[in-house]
Amino acid sequence: MIGSHHGRQPGPNLIFFAGIHGNEPAGIYALKHILDRLQSDAGSFRGNMYAIAGNIKALKGGSRYIHKDLNRIWYPNSIIPPSERNYVAEYREKIDILKLLVSILDNGQPTYIFDLHTTSSHSMPFISISDTLKNRRIIKSIPVHLILGLEELLDGPMFSFFSEMGLPAILFEAGQHQAMSSVENHVAFIWTMLAKLKCISKKRIPGNNDPFTLLKNIPRGQ
Repeated sequence: MIGSHHGRQPGPNLIFFAGIHGNEPAGIYALKHILDRLQSDAGSFRGNMYAIAGNIKALKGGSRYIHKDLNRIWYPNSIIPPSERNYVAEYREKIDILKLLVSILDNGQPTYIFDLHTTSSHSMPFISISDTLKNRRIIKSIPVHLILGLEELLDGPMFSFFSEMGLPAILFEAGQHQAMSSVENHVAFIWTMLAKLKCISKKRIPGNNDPFTLLKNIPRGQ
């Protein structure tokens, strides 16, 4: 767990994952920044925000993964055989994630999952979802490119697994791994989702009362 923030008013659970791939630290930097800014804001915050680091061992070494890609082991056809589970680091990470989610879901509030990523090459930020009505409602009007069908090209991705479990789940790609703009894009996306899901008022966003403007200002040619 990177950290969490809990409002005094009831509201949804927003769960942000970052570092599912160990060579993608930008989302972790962004989440720490947001949590720091929220510390003095508990009174006006609704619900709960959770920031979770994915592949902790891989993050320490700056590698995509240790034994298996943590973003490819969520479906039955990609499950790690029992004989390998004792030494596959990502299997233990997956179990820890699921246990943590069960404890969060116990509070009975609506839950939304966001999976923060970056790419090896320079690219424009984009959103990907499994095409469900729940997911469509969340991303409606968000000024970022939408790519559908990505889960059909990947073997066992986390965001589509949670969508099939009935939880709204959004993947956000912010740009290139090491680019400072990727951290900034993640920050813009996180603020936008906190405001869109009514966890915070637009007025509480530092320096900008319109969260969508943060995303609109992302250069399209990154």
